[in-house]
Amino acid sequence: WWFARLLQHTRRHLSAARRNADATLRSIADAVITLDDQAKVVLLNPVAEQLTGVTLSQIAGQSIETLLDRCCSESGEVNQLLRICLADQKTLRSPESFSWTRPDGRRYDLRATLTPIEGGRDGAVLALSDVTDALALTSRLVHDATHDPLTGLPNQTLLLDRLRQSLASIRRKEHLVALLF
Repeated sequence: WWFARLLQHTRRHLSAARRNADATLRSIADAVITLDDQAKVVLLNPVAEQLTGVTLSQIAGQSIETLLDRCCSESGEVNQLLRICLADQKTLRSPESFSWTRPDGRRYDLRATLTPIEGGRDGAVLALSDVTDALALTSRLVHDATHDPLTGLPNQTLLLDRLRQSLASIRRKEHLVALLF
């Protein structure tokens, strides 16, 4: 009878842990896709379902390549990161953002983080972070720093930057450059 109580106690704790994990997964702002050791989709959080336009029941058991090829402009690079993640058993982050197009045509810039599960033996977790707004802000800040706010024309900062680039280029190629005012 003590064994039955132990089983009930264990079931309650497992059920509570599952509810907590599920609530955590649903509250994450990134798209989270869990993959098995064969790179087949096991789980999608709601953000991943919105981003991909498919539900877990539609994609479960299919290769992540199927999903990436449909939406991702650099699917080969993400697949390569996944292979390295599983083989080297380490967390990897895409060095650059990549373009992602939802089925409704909306375009996003994403960065991928791949984390092996149990050293890669049990698969990996692919987290896709939306960096669209951050890239747009960075681009705007760079433009504002290098252009006159009144006229929109390039300013002295941009001129000096281009001049440095030209001088470095002529040193390497042994060419001439002229600056006219």
